[in-house]
Amino acid sequence: MRTYTSATQKEVVKTLLQMGILCVEEHSVHNLYCDICIPDLGKYRAAFGIDDFIPVTAKNIIIELHGFQHFLRNTHTVKGGSLLKKKLLRLDNYHYYYIPIDQW
Repeated sequence: MRTYTSATQKEVVKTLLQMGILCVEEHSVHNLYCDICIPDLGKYRAAFGIDDFIPVTAKNIIIELHGFQHFLRNTHTVKGGSLLKKKLLRLDNYHYYYIPIDQW
């Protein structure tokens, strides 16, 4: 499958790397392509104090950047496909975040 990397996604990855956070672009989890994955959460827990808002059972963080195609027309309601992807990833102990592109 061919993936598309947006300029915004590249900017987010660049920011994470500048913060010293290793991340992987277009990461595949059970054939679900994710924009950005932050693997091996353990080494970031102490440095960033993330235990308060990320479950200890989470093994990785997934960050998805949502453009207009991820929302129902003229709303900020996320479409079903994106919600299903979030649910499947959370069932596999990934902590999932999405960032609306217009809010980055």
